[in-house]
Amino acid sequence: MEDKFHQPADIVVPQCHDCQHWIAGTTTCKADPEGIPMGVLTNDLDHREPLHGDHGTQFQRVIFF
Repeated sequence: MEDKFHQPADIVVPQCHDCQHWIAGTTTCKADPEGIPMGVLTNDLDHREPLHGDHGTQFQRVIFF
């Protein structure tokens, strides 16, 4: 059963949404200004580790106080 509090299982929330380098509302970030690779957006690639072409910038969680 779906309701406003539960998302269907096929919805993927990219790790990017929790990263301080993500440019909100886009599919770009400091590491990938031309576009975040699909593997990162689908969470098939873990960007806590360096990836080819990321300009030395990896995932860093946004911390809210």
